[in-house]
Amino acid sequence: MSTNNHKYLDTNTFRGKLYLSVEMSILVWVCFMVGFLLTPGHGDMVIISGLWCAISGIIVLQDTRRKTIHSAFVRIAGSLLGAVIGGFFLTVFNPSFWLIIPMVFVSAIICKLFNFEEGMRLAVLTTAIIFAVSYIGPDISGVTNATYRFIESAIGTGLALFIRWGSLEIITRLSHRKTKAN
Repeated sequence: MSTNNHKYLDTNTFRGKLYLSVEMSILVWVCFMVGFLLTPGHGDMVIISGLWCAISGIIVLQDTRRKTIHSAFVRIAGSLLGAVIGGFFLTVFNPSFWLIIPMVFVSAIICKLFNFEEGMRLAVLTTAIIFAVSYIGPDISGVTNATYRFIESAIGTGLALFIRWGSLEIITRLSHRKTKAN
């Protein structure tokens, strides 16, 4: 472990690998529970909700606080862009396999035009999941679908930030106790 207040998790050590594995396990479990609570009575959408929340958390959780925070901003911005585009297209048009082409194109080109390379894949991914949910559940409006997917992304992102921050605080406190005991 580092001596600089443990601002990162040294995943090159066995302990670091163990911590990260525990964090990921807890994160995914909590995300699926949140998905269940967020969409009760929506059948299979409970799994989609939990999965989307977990995907966001997994993408965001990094070895350092700084990388985790940066990844969180990119995730939120990309998800917001993808949700707005997906919600717009699915409000104006019915979901069809041809519709995914302009949805993804618009998501990608907006990111490219604004030099948002890091967020492009996340925006496209969000647009694609919104399309998929509307395709298999045409009774869900485009705006409702996009809103839920964005909220799930935000929750998964927030949980990853909380877990990263909390686990590094625990590691720091345990390390200080160990140092004081010696």
